[in-house]
Amino acid sequence: NTSRLLSTIELYQLAQLQLDKDNVYIFPLPIPFLEKGYLLVEDHGNNDPDKQNHEERFSLHLTLEGLGNLRIDILKVPEGIYLRFLSDSREKLGFIESFKDDLLVHSVDSPILGISFSQEPLDTAADLLKKLIPKGESLVNTKV
Repeated sequence: NTSRLLSTIELYQLAQLQLDKDNVYIFPLPIPFLEKGYLLVEDHGNNDPDKQNHEERFSLHLTLEGLGNLRIDILKVPEGIYLRFLSDSREKLGFIESFKDDLLVHSVDSPILGISFSQEPLDTAADLLKKLIPKGESLVNTKV
């Protein structure tokens, strides 16, 4: 179990090397109740001197035993936060949506400007690979 955990962290460190140039940061979530999980942080306001248009994007990519694949997108703008929950099942989204009021009450000190729930096919590993491999390129270099 320990060697598997270390291998996972090493994998995420290699992924971070690839994502570094795009101001994208990856944080593995080796939490016992998660089958897989990582947090992607995209910071697009570092070059803005007055921080007026500073926005940060966070994406939690989770695989939970009871809920399966789940992604939570968070957009933080100066005015507040937008949340989007994505799952591959309408039933699972309904379950999460039933706790919407609890989410709003127990959130951070920034106001929540919007919250949405969307259904789409998700795969945490495939989503990470899409981020790592530039569009039009493949994982294996077939050119000699």
